[in-house]
This record gives sequence, C-alpha cells and structure tokens, in this order.
Amino acid sequence: MAHLSLNTAIFKLIRWPNLLIVGVVQVLVFFKILLPAFQQHGLSPKLDFLRFAIFIGVTLCISAAGYIVNDLIDAPIDRANKPGKEIIGRQISEQTAYWLYFCINLIGFTASLYLAFYVRQIALVAIYPFAGAGLFLYSLYFKRMPLSGNLLVAAYCAAVAGIVWFAEREAFQRLGELAPLQHDAMTTFLWQYMGLAFLATLFREIVKDMEDRDGDAAHGARTLAVLAGLRATKTIAFAAGVTLAAALAVMIVQLHDAFSNWGLIAFPIMVAAPLAVALFRLAGAQEKDDFRKLSALAKWIILAGLFAPLFVSFTTT
Repeated sequence: MAHLSLNTAIFKLIRWPNLLIVGVVQVLVFFKILLPAFQQHGLSPKLDFLRFAIFIGVTLCISAAGYIVNDLIDAPIDRANKPGKEIIGRQISEQTAYWLYFCINLIGFTASLYLAFYVRQIALVAIYPFAGAGLFLYSLYFKRMPLSGNLLVAAYCAAVAGIVWFAEREAFQRLGELAPLQHDAMTTFLWQYMGLAFLATLFREIVKDMEDRDGDAAHGARTLAVLAGLRATKTIAFAAGVTLAAALAVMIVQLHDAFSNWGLIAFPIMVAAPLAVALFRLAGAQEKDDFRKLSALAKWIILAGLFAPLFVSFTTT
C-alpha cells in the first residue's frame, strides 16, 4: 500500500493528465498534419516511429521536470493556496522529489542527445537544457513577476506543437518545393494552431493568478493580480479571451477549405461555446472559488483547441 500511495503521489506530482495531453498533441501534429503530406509526395521524415516515441518521451521529461521543480520551489505558497492538497512535504518528501527531478532530467537529456546524433540535428541537443533552464527560472523568478511568467508558460504550450515541426523542418522545406500551396496552407495552420494554444494558455494563467492572489501576496509574489488588482487583471484576461476568439475566427475563415464539413461546425463550437461562458463568468467573478471554476473551464478551452488537427486535412487528391 505504501508503494501504491507513493506511485499515486508521483503521478500527481508530474501532472500525468497534462503529460498525456502533451503527447497527444505531438502525435496529432506528426501523424495528422505532417506525415500524410510527406507520404503523398514521397518524403521521408527524420523521425521513424521508434525515434518519434523517444522524441515524445523527451518532451514529457521536460514537462515533468518542470512540474516537479515548480512544486519544490512553490512549496510554501502551495501550503497557502492549496491547504491540504500540496504533494511535496505531505505525500512525497523533498529529498525524493529532488531525486526524481535529477533522474528525469538525466533520462531526458540522454535521450535528446541520442536523437540529435541519430537525425544529425545537433540543434536538438540545445533544446533540452534551454527548455529545462527556462522552466527552472520560471518557477524561481518569472512566476512571481507580473505577466512575464504567464507569457513564458503560454509560449511553452505553443512550442509543444512547434518543436515537432522544427524537428521535421528539412522534409517540410522540401515539401515547399514540391507543393508550395499545400506547404503554405500547412504553415498557416501550424502558426495559427500555436497561436491558439498560446492565447488559451495565457487566458488560463491570468485566471490562475487571480485565483491564487491572496497566497501569492502573502509570500511576496508580484503577479499581475497582486500588483494591478482584480479589476485591471480581469480586463487583461478578457482582452486575451477576445483575442483568442478573433484568432479562432481568422483560422476558420483562412483555412475553411482544409476543414471537413462537420469540422467547420464542431471545432468552433467546441472552443467558442466554453470561451463565451468563461468570459461571461469572468465579469462577475470575485471569490477564489469563482476563479477556480473559471480556471477549470479555461482548461477545457485549451484542450478543445489542441484537438484542431482532427478537423483538418492538407492532402490533395
């Protein structure tokens, strides 16, 4: 029972549902967007099935290590913001968490080193330490600063899809020579897809700052909600939500030919309906519980938006 309890705590610590989403997004981008177009024109991706699985594993290691170091640094604040729900110190010792952080980073960096040499893209080696350092600095410094931490997390969420595109950039450039219109449409989709992920995450991160403002203020964090106050922060969150709605509309208009008939209806509803509810609730939100519920709704908006590749096709007949 003790081992079972520890395993459960570890899965909570690394946010396994979030890691699952990360893996699904990269699978969708690779197998639903890039690979069909490559196969149509006889192009070979750099990553075969095994190496792509390792590639996803590297991304999951970066994310999991980021969650662990965030909880380690935020332990005092979590005791104020999430009393009774904190993991480190109650379910997992600090020493165990540090060992997990070290082991996951070692595995992830070793795997990224192998991939970089296998596909002969040395630039991939730099991604792991760069991303890991960024998440460490976020937890240590940027998270406690107004808006900078929110923007950093939003950028990381967008990069989950972008890093797959970057890894396969050689075949993608070749696709541009063979089928420029198809290449341009896919480029437009990928940038807009990353933009939706960025804006949806930014909206949720600002909402979370408002949810945690009392605990953050008590521990000296200078988040947007602490410095600017609730009213101004709600205005900025509302602006992010409206910009997200506009970006969704632009995607549908520009890429309507790539969407399936049912996708043109289903995808906008999946994102726009909860977004409209969230913006309506944001206006009247005041208490911590209001923002907690709003944060959960914002997470659904992120999840719905990330499934956009299921509704489009860029292969030609």
